[in-house]
Amino acid sequence: MRDALRAALSAYEPQPIEAEPGMPLAAVLVLCYEHQGRAHVIFQKRTQRVETHKGQVSFPGGMADPGDISLRHTALRETHEEIGVVPADVELLGQLDDILTLARFRVTPFVGWKSASITSVSPRRLFPIGGSSMARRSSFLRTSTATI
Repeated sequence: MRDALRAALSAYEPQPIEAEPGMPLAAVLVLCYEHQGRAHVIFQKRTQRVETHKGQVSFPGGMADPGDISLRHTALRETHEEIGVVPADVELLGQLDDILTLARFRVTPFVGWKSASITSVSPRRLFPIGGSSMARRSSFLRTSTATI
């Protein structure tokens, strides 16, 4: 799975968006791993303590800091801060198209692979979507008012 994803991403040319002056730059990590023979992607529910996007479901990531050497670094640093995944434990496989959020952030998504499971964050804040679930629209529709 990892090799097929790496090959597909290496053949892909990400489409950048030019940042306007003063536009905040951010990066996220689409963090994949294998469990029981199926690929999974990690999503998180943001806490109420963050400055923006409180309680939203997202990929781990955030705004670039002045000390970040690249947006790749931003994605890995933010993932470590938010869900405890050590950057050395992530193999970056590629980059996806930049997106512009409603809040006017330019977000650069990176795709990474983690070989081991993630255990350092409360499971109430993390949830994986795996395998065939990613292809079903109903997997992404809210069907109850339960807290994740």
